[in-house]
Amino acid sequence: MLFLFRSNQFLLSIFLIIYAVILRYAFFINTHVEKAVPKGVLSEWLYDMIDPQSTTAGIISILLIVFQAIIINQIVTEYRMANQITLFPGLFYILFGSFGLSLLPFTSGLIANTFVLLAMYQLMNVYKEHSAAANIFNVGFLISLASLFHYGYFIFIIIALLGLNVLRGFRFKELLILLIGLVTPYYLVGVYAYWYDFLPLFYETQLSNFGFLDFNIQWNYNTIAVFALYGLLLLIALINFSRYNLSKRMHARKNIEIVFLALFFTFFIVFFQKNITADDLIIVAPYLGILLSFNFVNMDRSWAELFHGVIFIGALVLQYLYLFGF
Repeated sequence: MLFLFRSNQFLLSIFLIIYAVILRYAFFINTHVEKAVPKGVLSEWLYDMIDPQSTTAGIISILLIVFQAIIINQIVTEYRMANQITLFPGLFYILFGSFGLSLLPFTSGLIANTFVLLAMYQLMNVYKEHSAAANIFNVGFLISLASLFHYGYFIFIIIALLGLNVLRGFRFKELLILLIGLVTPYYLVGVYAYWYDFLPLFYETQLSNFGFLDFNIQWNYNTIAVFALYGLLLLIALINFSRYNLSKRMHARKNIEIVFLALFFTFFIVFFQKNITADDLIIVAPYLGILLSFNFVNMDRSWAELFHGVIFIGALVLQYLYLFGF
């Protein structure tokens, strides 16, 4: 199956839609898939308009994850982060982001990933730019929007600050621009909430959800398998860190460092977020997808097909066994 995605032709992205439909079709059977819980004021409002258990929500989640996969492929292609230009980064994001039943719903994290990936694209574009004020403002603005859909994404401001330091060095003026971009959506949403008497809801949903190791996970073999897979993938990514940067241009190396920063800090969300659920693993999926795709590009093709096939079939088997009560 991987041979279909070894080309970087945009038209082949249609196969990403088919791939996502196959992996996420279990959502539409809807027997054991948990209802998504809003984790931000904007996701709260969005769920009032779209039932997160509906067929419409399932279709939107497929379109969203495919769109995000295309953004990921664009980032890796434009900044030459891989030795070979393929559709693998987006493909493996879809795979890791659809592995278990807990990752299939129309979740706050899945929505927020769109804005964070766009922020990352803007961030990587500031390298050696004489004037990058617009990009830096956009980074803060997009991270802020992401956190309004899922409050845990506020941690990406740390990644943005460190990323700016990696790409350009610390500049106080640019720090202010980033913070202005960050504050702007909160100010606008806060004014709207005040005007329409939603301010208590805004505070309760958005600003009072900081906690420490507050897990709310229903453990079963499906959830355990997802966590075990993510733990294994994280270990592989860490072991291969030096290989990812081998023979890369300086800009590509810096961008890979930013991806590692994102992978590292997203795991620290557990230290300040309340109500951590299994679907929060979708926060980590883009960066694992990018990094692990490098392994599959460099791997012997027959082994790459074998390992991909095992993970793909394993995801489907786990989903349908649990759906049908086994």
